[in-house]
Parts: sequence; C-alpha cells; structure tokens
Amino acid sequence: MNVHKLRERYDRAKSQDIQILSSAPDFFVVKGSTGDPYNVWLEDNGVFCTCKDAEMASRHKIPLCKHRMLVLIHGFYMDWDDICHLAEQMFSGSKFDPLHAPPGVTYVDPRETDSCVICLEDLESSKSKELYCKAQCGTKFHEPCIKGWLAKHLNCPLCRSRWIWS
Repeated sequence: MNVHKLRERYDRAKSQDIQILSSAPDFFVVKGSTGDPYNVWLEDNGVFCTCKDAEMASRHKIPLCKHRMLVLIHGFYMDWDDICHLAEQMFSGSKFDPLHAPPGVTYVDPRETDSCVICLEDLESSKSKELYCKAQCGTKFHEPCIKGWLAKHLNCPLCRSRWIWS
C-alpha cells in the first residue's frame, strides 16, 4: 500500500470543495471538486466510487480515492489513523466494516454526549442558544456553530438530513 499517496488523497479530501449531497446508511452521492456527482457505497470488501480516480487508485495500490476519503471523514468521522487501518483491511482483502473501530479506538455516538458535535465544547456551560436537528436525529448544536455549518451545507452534520428551519 502506498501510504504517501494515501495521505495525499486524505489531505485533498479535507481541503478541496467536495460535498456529500445525499446519503443513506451505506450509499452516498458526492459532488466532486469539478462539480460532477459520484456514487460512493459500502460493501463487505470495501468502499467503492464511480470516479475515474477510484479505478486508477486501485491499480496503484491506493485503496481510496478522495471521494471515498470524504465519506469516511465526514460520514463516519474517521481520522488519519482510522483511515490507514481501514485501507490496510481493504488492501489485504479482509472483511471491511467502517462502523467497527480499529484496535485501541472507541467511537462515541455524538448524540449521547453533552457536547456540540461541531466545536466539541460543552453545551450546558455555553451561553449560546441551542438549536437541534428537527428532521431526523435531534442532535443539539450551539447556534453559532450550526449557523456556520449551514452557511456551507444544507444538511445536518450528523445525520445528513436536509436542515429544517422553523
């Protein structure tokens, strides 16, 4: 596995204007930096994408294109170490499961904490007004945090449902 190229794609996924347009539990539509839509989906043996980079990436022993990286970073809240672990799983051909943490990592459901999932600060100690996702998940956010997010996105940062103002 080419770790240098993998890191390059990870950094590009975090820095470029790539967006998740819609999602289901194991299927995402991603808008690439060129504006083209790509389908990204999960299966037992990996994460797949319809982009041309995905095809080239597998030939060069890089198991993830930047669109797949985006889904893992923003759809599953994975960091660099998590992605390396999953890339090794994909490259080795072992069963892939993004919902199970790599050894030594524990995932916490953000809806079960008293923190804003955007800034990670405590909701109770803040003097900011709280807003919550009315569409699906009910997650609470600091008002300035969610307004900043919604200036760039039209959906909840956690469940990806279209944000409902009322």
